[in-house]
Amino acid sequence: MSDERVLPDQIVTYLENFKLTPKQRQAEIDAYWKVQAMIDSTSDTFVRRVHAQTLDFVIHDGNMKLTYCLGQVFPSAIADQKAARKKLRPFALFVAIERILAGATHTSNFGDSHRWPLHTSGHYSLSRKLPRNGSLAELALPADLSGAYYQFGVHTFRVGLVVEEIMRMIEKRYGIDFAMLEKQRKTSTK
Repeated sequence: MSDERVLPDQIVTYLENFKLTPKQRQAEIDAYWKVQAMIDSTSDTFVRRVHAQTLDFVIHDGNMKLTYCLGQVFPSAIADQKAARKKLRPFALFVAIERILAGATHTSNFGDSHRWPLHTSGHYSLSRKLPRNGSLAELALPADLSGAYYQFGVHTFRVGLVVEEIMRMIEKRYGIDFAMLEKQRKTSTK
């Protein structure tokens, strides 16, 4: 049975990385379409973003077969991202502190424009040229921000680690429970 759908060029290139029999190649193509169906079938934007970025990473990494990822990587991706988001609690404060620290990379231009891109733990980097009300949280997933860094020539500033340490130090030193405060904030705004 022939599949009438057209594979994207990056998938064709990805499949060329492996020595596959025709049966194995078809299994990889079927796995790709299953992942696409999984992404398209959910209405939860967080889940869509996690699966889309996981697929993107797998394709760019080129070391894992999609059939393996479908059974091993994708089922755990959501749980991993939720655990990372819990670790970076409250996430909005994490992003706000990151933006303050990123201000050190500000250029002489007007507006919220940063010279250096934010590299994430994935394979991509994020431009800091966000719209005025733009949110870093809309561009990257929590696990990506946890390992995020700026590269200044040969120097690396691990902003994700720094923000985590700042928040942990505040919690420990001042006895602040960010998780409880975030719950209170959410209930008071309803």
